Amino acid sequence: MSQMKGIYASQTAWDTYSSFWFDLAPLDMWDYILQALGDRFGSSSNTPLPTIRGGPLTAPCTNLTSIERFALYNRKHPLIQGTNRRMNLVLQSLDAPQMALYFPLAHQLNGEGMFQLVQLLQYATETPVNSDSPMPDVVLTNPQDIDVAMVASALSLRARLPVIIIRTVYIGVWDLYREGETAEIFRFLRRYIGPHRVADVPPSPPSIALKIVLHDVVFPILRFLVVLAAQDHRNEIIDAVLDLASAYPNPTSQESFTPIDHNDLMSCLNTWGPDVAFLSLRPRWPKGALKMHSVTGEFCRSYILGRSTLQRFDLVMQRWYYVDMGIYSKQCVG
Repeated sequence: MSQMKGIYASQTAWDTYSSFWFDLAPLDMWDYILQALGDRFGSSSNTPLPTIRGGPLTAPCTNLTSIERFALYNRKHPLIQGTNRRMNLVLQSLDAPQMALYFPLAHQLNGEGMFQLVQLLQYATETPVNSDSPMPDVVLTNPQDIDVAMVASALSLRARLPVIIIRTVYIGVWDLYREGETAEIFRFLRRYIGPHRVADVPPSPPSIALKIVLHDVVFPILRFLVVLAAQDHRNEIIDAVLDLASAYPNPTSQESFTPIDHNDLMSCLNTWGPDVAFLSLRPRWPKGALKMHSVTGEFCRSYILGRSTLQRFDLVMQRWYYVDMGIYSKQCVG
């Protein structure tokens, strides 16, 4: 992955490697691209944009929004046509060959592979050495020849690819856990927490880029793994995660932070579930040790599933909700 570091600085470099991403993470790439377009241009991912189908085409091709022009221009492409529909995937129902089919990159990840992906994410958040020469705004183009010129402002590679990376890593974590390969997950986590960590953690304060990685990826994965293990009553995994979390030192002498705050975690599980995870973890803290408090669903999804990553992942049902490609179809004349 290190050779891809230049993709954030060069459109040519990204275009060279784009096939890698669209071939190995196709669902994640297209799902998030359409989600990003809907978020940017004011359409909910669950609410179809205005469409005109069947009968005389009388709507003029004028005063179209950017996303409507995008859909119109690409309307003959199989991925954009209104007849195309996306399935919601229940991850628990997928066997290994199906995981390899739907999530090729995530399915082949091991601890080192996850670390390399997250390093690529960190490159996106690093400040250019020469601040007088800002990084170019590389666009998340695709090898499927879908023209994104009309919506390029919503597809900054530096802003969008990190989210896709986090989603891919999360699916990889889930897949490794299900296959009993938790050692690989811990291999990844220990690159950031514990004696073999690789980053500039205390005694020197972590960089801004590292803080983003820790708070948006590493710490949420710790919580995610605890919840998965609690649902299955895997006490040995819960113990290992909590021990690892307790090994993380305070970023500065003025800040006291723990990757897993049991009050936040248990408040989320008590309010939003999964109930079995709450009941499994509850005996670990004696009566009076828990300070339950009010939490929102948005906070809890971010706390356990990572900020802006798995907003359509159902933690209880382990179902992945995808954006329907067909919602962006529009036809007009003129």
